[in-house]
Amino acid sequence: MKPIEIRLDLESVQPLLDHIEPILDSLQDELVVAEDLPEEDELLEGFWKSDLLESQRGEMDTIRSLFGSEFRETGRAVLAIEHVDTVIRACSAIRLKLRQTSLRKVSDRELELGEISIENLDNDERIGYGAYMLFASLQELAISQIDRGLFENDDGEN
Repeated sequence: MKPIEIRLDLESVQPLLDHIEPILDSLQDELVVAEDLPEEDELLEGFWKSDLLESQRGEMDTIRSLFGSEFRETGRAVLAIEHVDTVIRACSAIRLKLRQTSLRKVSDRELELGEISIENLDNDERIGYGAYMLFASLQELAISQIDRGLFENDDGEN
């Protein structure tokens, strides 16, 4: 499979990337979903959470790299195939965190069905929704490339 090239309008995307920067920072130190293991095995829980947090940090670093200095100069990002799974997980974490922060007043139903009245959102919610949609689209693109790759033979043909 070939790398995925993404081209976006910098002027439109920059506020969305600025909006998620604090989210990327927070996901360096806290799990997006804090699931607890049974209390009787605190050592296992500590290792488990530590491992998940380390993976999550790598995922956020991949997003920072994808939308790093080259992207901010050109509006072009290249997603290497070996990072597709990482980007899919990172997009999920970012979208979940947006649900907990900027979009906490928006119902799951509204998001799932796309029934959001943009005019009823405040500025933070609008930017959060734009970021949510950006990372949903990126996630869908990455998943579609995985699906496409499953049906290609070694020559890249279907």
